[in-house]
Amino acid sequence: MHRSAKGGGKNWLLYVGFGRRTPFPPGEAGRKPFHSSLGVIMKLAHLVIVAVALSGCVTNQSVPTAAITNGEVAEAIRAFEEVCLKTAPSFSGASQAAANFGIIEITDVGFSKMGFNKDQSLGVQIKANNECVITTPSQRDTTLTTQFLQTVGRHSSTTPGNRVPAEGNVKGVTFIFQHDRRGGEAYVMLKANG
Repeated sequence: MHRSAKGGGKNWLLYVGFGRRTPFPPGEAGRKPFHSSLGVIMKLAHLVIVAVALSGCVTNQSVPTAAITNGEVAEAIRAFEEVCLKTAPSFSGASQAAANFGIIEITDVGFSKMGFNKDQSLGVQIKANNECVITTPSQRDTTLTTQFLQTVGRHSSTTPGNRVPAEGNVKGVTFIFQHDRRGGEAYVMLKANG
């Protein structure tokens, strides 16, 4: 908000909100001040910056630029089957099974064992008698959860359903199965009473 005030033979533009007075040449008292135009420009610039930032939230930056083929996706689910499902409920042979998928070095980090293949496109996390997880980079394939649950269903004495988290019984032990897609793909098998 502004108003004109006369003082010392000059017109002054008084910005009431900021308490500043700016000299305004005589005869231009009706002209819009530069500060007002600058404010509109700044608001537009701010709007553009916010719009660009929000569009960045919609775009998943963690998606790799090279699309992963169906063969590689099937490999991750096959790895989950071999490493996790077939070694359940103890997961004692999971490290050896992971080696068949190029995960040679598995590190004990105290609470679990973890490892990746050479190009880090496939990872494993094993917690003996409790949990087994296979991870991959983010995929655009919308059928992954269905493929995952079908694989679980082949090894479960109970039908896991068609949504995650799902519950299934493998070799007499109840597990919770989850396909987490945040920041990559994680195929999780967790003992229900662990």
